[in-house]
Amino acid sequence: MSTNEVKPVFYCPRDVAVLLNVSQRTVYKLIKAGRLPHIRIGNMIRVNLADVRALSYEHNADR
Repeated sequence: MSTNEVKPVFYCPRDVAVLLNVSQRTVYKLIKAGRLPHIRIGNMIRVNLADVRALSYEHNADR
């Protein structure tokens, strides 16, 4: 792989679950509760990586 590899900015809920080490269902609950901002593209849900990181930092700060 190249060091100039472009990583996606938006992730599907399945990928967000892997990044946060939670279930996909938990990701949907976070979205529904308004704790994880998202966008819809047609019937697809996408989450910005910056929002995933912010949620992760918020969670770690609460510990």
